[in-house]
Amino acid sequence: MQKLINSVQNYAWGSKTALTELYGIANPQQQPMAELWMGAHPKSSSRITTANGETVSLRDAIEKNKTAMLGEAVANRFGELPFLFKVLCAAQPLSIQVHPNKRNSEIGFAKENAAG
Repeated sequence: MQKLINSVQNYAWGSKTALTELYGIANPQQQPMAELWMGAHPKSSSRITTANGETVSLRDAIEKNKTAMLGEAVANRFGELPFLFKVLCAAQPLSIQVHPNKRNSEIGFAKENAAG
């Protein structure tokens, strides 16, 4: 098991205090901290500390040894961490977001185009 060092995404709708109160994440510039990302997303991967004390990107660590990091079944099926876990910290109400899979996206796109 590895302890993750996660990345904060700063968006205007984020809370300036929630991540500090929940997880002790410093916010000296008082920026809105909207999302805490836990995963290996190319835009902003979590980081881990290796056995020799080096801090590396989780994405890079997975890429170097997929089977050891993900397990054989996940490594074979996806080749990468197949999810991004987000802790949302909104200072104001948000709209509901749904991210369909590729097949459902294509079906929905076709329906919208057919409807004009």
